[in-house]
Amino acid sequence: MASVSQGFPPVPGDACLWVEVAPGMAVHRVTDIALKASQVKLTQQVVERAFGSMVVHHRDQSDVRAAGEIVLSRLGARQEDRQD
Repeated sequence: MASVSQGFPPVPGDACLWVEVAPGMAVHRVTDIALKASQVKLTQQVVERAFGSMVVHHRDQSDVRAAGEIVLSRLGARQEDRQD
């Protein structure tokens, strides 16, 4: 990932959160929520027509978990709503 991504690549030991949403443009809102509500750094963001994804990371796992919980809360979703 670090060889092709610009910005803040994760280092060994960092906790990461990967999120995929539909439609693709919705990933901008999710990224904004996660970055403003916690100390996580954006590693990767991909925007396509049908889906968008982001990866955020931080050394402290509790910050990453908090970012995930805040995103779910703001979207009115639960972890159990995810699709496998």
